[in-house]
Amino acid sequence: MAKQRCGTLWMPSREHFCTTASGSRSPGRNLPGGSKNAVPVRKGDCFYIPSGTVHAIGKGILIAEVQQNSDVTYRVYDYDRRDAAGKPRQLHTKQAQDVAKRTPPRDDYNFGGHLIRCEYFTVDRMTGSFTDEGDDESFTSLVILDGNGTLTGENETMPLQKGDSLFLPANSGSYRVEGDTVILKTRVGTI
Repeated sequence: MAKQRCGTLWMPSREHFCTTASGSRSPGRNLPGGSKNAVPVRKGDCFYIPSGTVHAIGKGILIAEVQQNSDVTYRVYDYDRRDAAGKPRQLHTKQAQDVAKRTPPRDDYNFGGHLIRCEYFTVDRMTGSFTDEGDDESFTSLVILDGNGTLTGENETMPLQKGDSLFLPANSGSYRVEGDTVILKTRVGTI
């Protein structure tokens, strides 16, 4: 079964974090702070992993990753991947030790009926047909996770199928999704 690793089992010191991460040559097994935090992943699962949480996405997992807009990713292990020049990609263990949460992950979040709701975005899983509106508060991102259907806006109708991703600008007006679909709907901020 596919697994992801998330957070630490205990609170390592900054020095232990950096030493363990830089010596890691085994995918996700030597995450600083312990390695027994492997979580089995099944189709349809959702995990909220706040920024600063050390995590590794295991082999065979296809994800839709929703995150706040950021230009920063600190790699503490990179599966020995290479850049375009064939050199190992840069690791950022020193930078990561300054921002990484070195505590066990929480699992007691209450998102008020949403799949995820935090200060940066709100994510909902929409199943089947629904009507919504693109208001002036946020754009809307729709990722078709499963099924087929149509999206009808004010002036056009378009087909939807598994794997499609749509960006509806703010103030785009009302729209209707029809069909047997499972859709990940994301908006900026809390609603």
